[in-house]
Amino acid sequence: MEAVAVHTLFLIAVTVIFMFFALAIFFGWVKISEKVANPTICNSKLLTYCTEWSHTDYMKIPYDWSDKASGCVKINISPDLDKCKVLLQQK
Repeated sequence: MEAVAVHTLFLIAVTVIFMFFALAIFFGWVKISEKVANPTICNSKLLTYCTEWSHTDYMKIPYDWSDKASGCVKINISPDLDKCKVLLQQK
C-alpha cells in the first residue's frame, strides 16, 4: 500500500512539473505581454531596446520597435535618440 502512495505522489509531481512547463511555453508562444501593455512593461522593453541600441553607438537600430512592442506603440511609448540617452543617463 505504501508503494502505491509513493508512485502516486511521483506521478502527481511529474504532472505538475509538466503542466508548469507547458503553460510557460504556451504563454511565451502567445506573447501575453504584447496584448497587455502597461507603462511598466513598456518602459522595461524601452530600457532593453535603448541598451541594445547604445552598444552600436546609436548607429544601427536593433530591431523594429513595432514588431516587439506593438502594445507600447498604442500607448505612445516609443524609442528615440534623446529619450534613450536620457534613460541611459548618457546626456
